[in-house]
Amino acid sequence: MNAYEFSTIGYFIEHYFNWSMDYSDLENCIVDFLLNENVINIKAFKKEIER
Repeated sequence: MNAYEFSTIGYFIEHYFNWSMDYSDLENCIVDFLLNENVINIKAFKKEIER
């Protein structure tokens, strides 16, 4: 595996999850991502998470 296989997760971390946040906020960030992103990004995110 290489980092390019997880580019959507990187995008998620860069735009939704701030490293100063607590991991308990992660679920809310994921919900926000799923509500606001396009279908292509959502499918890619789910595929990367399943690996």
